[in-house]
Amino acid sequence: MTDEGPRYGEMRPTPRYGEYATPQDQAQAMGSNAPMLPSDAAPSQVGPAWGGPTAASTRPTPRRWDLVLTAVILAYATLNVVSQLFLTSSLSTVIKDFYRLQGIGAYTPTPLTVTLGVVLNVVTAVLYVATVVLTVLQLRRGRVAFYIPIIGGVIAMLVALAFVVVLLTGDPTFTSYMNGLNG
Repeated sequence: MTDEGPRYGEMRPTPRYGEYATPQDQAQAMGSNAPMLPSDAAPSQVGPAWGGPTAASTRPTPRRWDLVLTAVILAYATLNVVSQLFLTSSLSTVIKDFYRLQGIGAYTPTPLTVTLGVVLNVVTAVLYVATVVLTVLQLRRGRVAFYIPIIGGVIAMLVALAFVVVLLTGDPTFTSYMNGLNG
């Protein structure tokens, strides 16, 4: 007994892309008189029938502009991360320079300054690696990816800003300077 179709009481799913079409039906749909398949081959042995998606047609087309823009943003991010890794190792120097330029007074480094500098380096490196991995995965899928490094950069900037705010609000010199501005 051959399995030609649904048995009594069974519903056959609606065919898509001619997947249940016989070779003769496929040839007729393509406007050809000759069948596409040998008469002894079943359509399911060949893959997608006429008009169906193939591996080549379902593969997304690369967007050159996205690739170039993403590469430029990642190159900028790389330079920014490397420079930040060197700057945050001397976070106290950066804050001292900020105080001097703004006329706030003298900054006295605390153990928290060194700790936050190291933690900021680690967080920045982890965010950078995660951003690169997510960007590459998105590019391999053929999807737009330029926004991923931008989001990663914004997150890294917000984390760095939060760390600096913690240091500044915990410093008595900065607090008295801000109180002097308000009063």
